[in-house]
Amino acid sequence: MMIYLGDSTIVISLSSLLLTGFCPWHQFQHPAPQFCEAHVCAWVMEPANAWSSLAYSIVGVGLWVKCRQETNGLLRLLGPIGILLGLASFAYHAAYTLLAQFFDLLSMFCLSHLVLVLNFIRSGMLSDRNASWFWLVGVLVSALFLGISLQWGRTVFGIEIAVTILAEIYLYFRLRAASYQDFWIIILLFLMAFVTWHLDLQKIACHPDQHWLQGHAVWHILTAVCFVFINRFYRQTYSSTIVVPTSPELGIRN
Repeated sequence: MMIYLGDSTIVISLSSLLLTGFCPWHQFQHPAPQFCEAHVCAWVMEPANAWSSLAYSIVGVGLWVKCRQETNGLLRLLGPIGILLGLASFAYHAAYTLLAQFFDLLSMFCLSHLVLVLNFIRSGMLSDRNASWFWLVGVLVSALFLGISLQWGRTVFGIEIAVTILAEIYLYFRLRAASYQDFWIIILLFLMAFVTWHLDLQKIACHPDQHWLQGHAVWHILTAVCFVFINRFYRQTYSSTIVVPTSPELGIRN
């Protein structure tokens, strides 16, 4: 196909329209290959991993619509974060560039820091009034670490996850005021997802040229489902597990 614009001619091949045989990202700097799926010469370099990323956005749209009347402003962020994570992950696996990888990791920080802030509020370590600013500053600081070094960013992400888990363990034994059924579903889904992620990363049971389903794609789908149970868990635990400090003068006891 040829398009004439004055003295210029633009040639668009049928293969580029079909997203195959055309390599639009080859001139960009790419991270070292990590996952099982082989790269294809197309607009979407890792089809299975890229398209499965949109599971986050689909779930995010559902949560955004469902939580529009949610009184907790932080929980209303969960839907938009899911949408952002899906789009950023899609861009990363489609283009496989360093810039796309940066935003993919940053969107993960948006989620991890949100859960961390919610746990700080539930434990009484942070007030509702300052929570949104604390979340925003945490995400910006994470972006700074990612900008300096991806390895630094991954280290900070690991620390955040560890602190979040420790905070949840503290809340579980300290308060015992809420049902943890959804929490254990989250843990089960995450462990299943982590197994598939690890097998994919280690190239175990790896079929590189299978572009409709990969282990990393299963990771995307299972962790996207986690968003549903994260929302359910924190909606029912947020208000019921706020720590009330013991005050002998007021006659309040935990």
